[in-house]
Amino acid sequence: MTRSASVTPSLWDQTFDSLDSGLRKSLNSTRTHKRDILEAVLKEIEAKRDLALRKRWKFKKPNGDIVVVRDVLGKFARWIYRFKETGDVVAQYNPAHLSLQWAAFRFVLQISVSEIQVFGAMADDLENIARIITRYREFERLYLQATKSELELMLQKALIRLYVEILTRLARGVSFFREKSIIRLIKTPFRTVDEKQLHQVLAQEAEVLKIAKLIDTDKILNLEAAVTRLSNYIDWQASNSPSILLMHGITGSGKSMLCSMIVDALLSTAKNDPSVAPFEYIYCANPDFEEAPCSSDAVMRSILGQLALDRTGRRTVKNFLYSEYERQIAIANVNGVELPRLRTQDCVRLMLELAEQDSLSIIIDAIDTFKKSERHALVSTLEEIVLKADNVVKVLVTSRSSNIAAIELTVNKQIQITSDETKQNMKSFVNHLIDTVITSKLLLEGRVSPALRNMLIKSLLDGAEKMFLWVKLQIERLCREKTEDDVVMALESNLPEYLNQLYEKSLSHIFEIGMTARDAAIRIFS
Repeated sequence: MTRSASVTPSLWDQTFDSLDSGLRKSLNSTRTHKRDILEAVLKEIEAKRDLALRKRWKFKKPNGDIVVVRDVLGKFARWIYRFKETGDVVAQYNPAHLSLQWAAFRFVLQISVSEIQVFGAMADDLENIARIITRYREFERLYLQATKSELELMLQKALIRLYVEILTRLARGVSFFREKSIIRLIKTPFRTVDEKQLHQVLAQEAEVLKIAKLIDTDKILNLEAAVTRLSNYIDWQASNSPSILLMHGITGSGKSMLCSMIVDALLSTAKNDPSVAPFEYIYCANPDFEEAPCSSDAVMRSILGQLALDRTGRRTVKNFLYSEYERQIAIANVNGVELPRLRTQDCVRLMLELAEQDSLSIIIDAIDTFKKSERHALVSTLEEIVLKADNVVKVLVTSRSSNIAAIELTVNKQIQITSDETKQNMKSFVNHLIDTVITSKLLLEGRVSPALRNMLIKSLLDGAEKMFLWVKLQIERLCREKTEDDVVMALESNLPEYLNQLYEKSLSHIFEIGMTARDAAIRIFS
């Protein structure tokens, strides 16, 4: 893999260089001059998928499972689309350092294989490798910073070992399919002879995830420290009195991030101590939740659904809700109608019944995303539960400061996210994002001088105030600049002050760079 000596080699570059000459030669033999290697791979997948559909190809795995080849190729294609779309359009990610891997994919897919058992196993294997390449590209950005802790260095080494297994697997596959057909029938690395190497890949992936979990634990401890600096939150958490706590701030100030920290901490506590009182949470701005109407009924059903399952890991429904289900079924049968969905008041009644046995904590993020009427209905419902429950019920809600009129009269305590609360976190956040885009070569292909790095940090900290989202969008915008002079000019000409301005610039850029980007953006936003 040719690269400039001034650019830090990627983990895939380092992996390739560590392979023996035979494996490198095998991979190099698949090089292609095609500029869009991912499109070429997708074209080969679609061709083989059509063939598999016509011939109804299936194959048996060593464990006896019967696999439909068409479905495997469909999953394979989805990983390629995900690799292309997730972040590439906006951040202009250049997958050049991965082109050799995808070229090897294309070569193997182009080979005409008459024996379905070999082809099916090969497709299954490649789908698994595509999953790892796609998943761990994002994984590197999330976990590996320019300045690495001891755990992050361990993770980097584990990732390189995982990538070695991947490239070795691909290189051997290429060598295998270069053999004559009669020799392939004897050697067959995609059948049972090479099952050991696939297990090595999965075992190495498990090691990577184990180290990442240690890093997550370390981060959670640091995040908890940031949360516990908020005195009203400490009082709310320690209190034995029913109450509603409101956390509010401007758009992009980190409300959802702080809310997520609190949920993570509570989940961690509940996992280690099953006796902890039940708690429920919902992110109202989550795209998955937005598939249903944002209503008081939808939120209360979601919260009740979490309360309904016991927390012993058996995923069984608690008796109180099962009895209610039987009652509703009986009523529906008598009236000759379908089982109706629970309304807000049904959920309140059942939650109050549960609160006769346990204290409850409820966390709702982004309550301001509801229409004003629904927001008022939901707040009134929460107040009713807090006031009427036999045991302590505590509620935490987050909202933009501009939309708290319907909530303020009801809450007992407030936390306003100001620049003072977020100052230290903002410094860490800015440094982390800049290190990430430099290391992953998203900004000026990684060629960022110390002077420019310092300028970036200062400009972003000066303009961010308390908006984490503003920082993220500014960095994505700066990653589109081609030279250091362009970046400096963008910084000196004043960065867009408001989030709406950044949204407009990002959207304009997406629609300017071509139909492929436009179509990808529509799929992502739909």
